[in-house]
Amino acid sequence: MEEQTTVKETNPEIAMKATLEYASTLAGSKTKIAWVQNIGQLVQLPDGVTYSAIDKDEEFMAKGKKKAEAVDVEILFTHAEHKTLKTLADSDEENYFFIKYPEVTAETDGKPLVFSFKANIALVSNAIEDGELLKDTIRIFKKSKVVETDGYPTEEDSTKY
Repeated sequence: MEEQTTVKETNPEIAMKATLEYASTLAGSKTKIAWVQNIGQLVQLPDGVTYSAIDKDEEFMAKGKKKAEAVDVEILFTHAEHKTLKTLADSDEENYFFIKYPEVTAETDGKPLVFSFKANIALVSNAIEDGELLKDTIRIFKKSKVVETDGYPTEEDSTKY
């Protein structure tokens, strides 16, 4: 008997319940980075490359390369979380990072969109302002392309990075 997958209808959702996590291996135990306030744009749109020819009276455009840009993540932190992230940043080790979208957006239960990539990070404390919470900024330096999967990637996905 063939197994049927029920596809549920979903609606666009606000970003609440999206998570940022990291692990030392692709399928390894993931550590959630709590209190994330903002994740910068993961992938930049490619630049346009203009070209023309002497027999044409206008220019044309082709899709160019995507620029390599760091992604900034603003977080609120506890002392312990700051120390853990500082240790990770100071180690300069490459880890896998995962941005998991809210479960309610998944067409199939347990398989929300997950964007993952290899990266290392830098960490800095933000300016301290009256009436504001203490914040850190994580700068993520991507070392691979961003891979989109339904649910967490598996070892079979390792060739995509």
